[in-house]
Amino acid sequence: MKKRTKWLLALIIIAVIALLLFLFLPKREKSDKQPEIFLSVASDLREMVRLTTIEGERIVPITYKGKGVSAFGIGHYRARISFDVENIQQAIQGDTIYLVLPEPQVQILEHEENGFTIYDVWGNNIATRIFGAKLSVADENEMKRKAMRQLQSDLRQDGTTERAKAEARELLHKMFGIVPGTVIVLDTPAALPPTAQPIPLDQPTLNIQKQDEIQ
Repeated sequence: MKKRTKWLLALIIIAVIALLLFLFLPKREKSDKQPEIFLSVASDLREMVRLTTIEGERIVPITYKGKGVSAFGIGHYRARISFDVENIQQAIQGDTIYLVLPEPQVQILEHEENGFTIYDVWGNNIATRIFGAKLSVADENEMKRKAMRQLQSDLRQDGTTERAKAEARELLHKMFGIVPGTVIVLDTPAALPPTAQPIPLDQPTLNIQKQDEIQ
């Protein structure tokens, strides 16, 4: 009887150990895999930045008034809005990953063929009206700068910049959708929870696992 009892106790112990392994081992694997998947996805952000870039051609009419002379011109530009992946901040709190979208970079390129063209020049005083109005190089450069400033303002006011942010947030959610847990995209670092732990893109997997274990 004692021998049979010992075998029975041994079987019970083995069954309990197997049950514990079955219950807790999957959770451990999930915790270990999350940082690895996060790094794999984060390493693909450089490809994502190409997808989040918005490009479009714009025509900007400008009226300029200088010293004794005025002019009208039209600029043809290619506007490009993108996000620098090097400045995307990441933080983790439990199973929640926080991504902070950096400020959009607005690049304005003058069109190769059309560029900026001055269509009309006229005088503002008696001298320029009698002897003829002529723009200086400084006047032309100021007109071009004014056109670029106007285009930057237009991009903000017509919602193009906000649309670029919205598309970037959507792509970030899709990119990190395979990571277990919740992904939250923020527009400012000030919105990060104070207890969230930063995760640099180049941080080794082992260090991230240690951070994950602290939660």
